[in-house]
Amino acid sequence: MSDLHLSYRLGLSTIKYIIEEVCSLIWEILKNECLPEPNPIFWNKIALGFERDANFRNCVGALDGKHARITCPKERACGSEADANVFKKSSLFHRLERDDLNLPPPKLLPGTSINPQPHVYVADAAFGISNTILRPYARTNLTHKKKIFNYSTRSGNTIRDNFANYFVSNEGSVPWQKNYIY
Repeated sequence: MSDLHLSYRLGLSTIKYIIEEVCSLIWEILKNECLPEPNPIFWNKIALGFERDANFRNCVGALDGKHARITCPKERACGSEADANVFKKSSLFHRLERDDLNLPPPKLLPGTSINPQPHVYVADAAFGISNTILRPYARTNLTHKKKIFNYSTRSGNTIRDNFANYFVSNEGSVPWQKNYIY
């Protein structure tokens, strides 16, 4: 910003105001085109992908925290936060809690004729369990049904892991990340 204020011979506070206003307008004008609000058709496409690739029906996503060590800016204090705590502060969590994600209506699972099931996210043990977040059972004293369920959630989480690993690979990384992540 300091370079801009010198280049245009404007005060630093004026440049800051202009940047904030332009960014707000860009977001307001382009957000629906670049990041449209998901609708049931969008979510059903995701669910079909989980069904096809992981044999996990009614799944619309997989949650996990990414542990990345970053260099803390000198002027800020840094700390750590558990995955579940970060998630509980997110807009996704609050929209899930309010049932405000425009998810498709619950649907019957194969081989059933009653009790339609909601669309869900799979997560690891760090996340809480709810009507829309499923996680594996603890590994002790599992029944056969619980073992099958754990296998299914692992399949969903494998898709999540493959996606996350792409971003730290040479193909998926961005040039600046290696300067800040170690």
